[in-house]
Amino acid sequence: LGGVESLIEYPETMSHASMTEAARREAGITEKTIRVSVGIEHPDDLVADMRQALE
Repeated sequence: LGGVESLIEYPETMSHASMTEAARREAGITEKTIRVSVGIEHPDDLVADMRQALE
């Protein structure tokens, strides 16, 4: 989201929190939505980090 590092965020309460719930739903943003912004890290590192986070 503007930087070179990868980030995972919860748009319902972060980037899209100012939208009404109806507008978020219309945009496809639900309580189960996550936003992944991929940075410049090596893809293998990103995959390893995601696997570790999900274990």
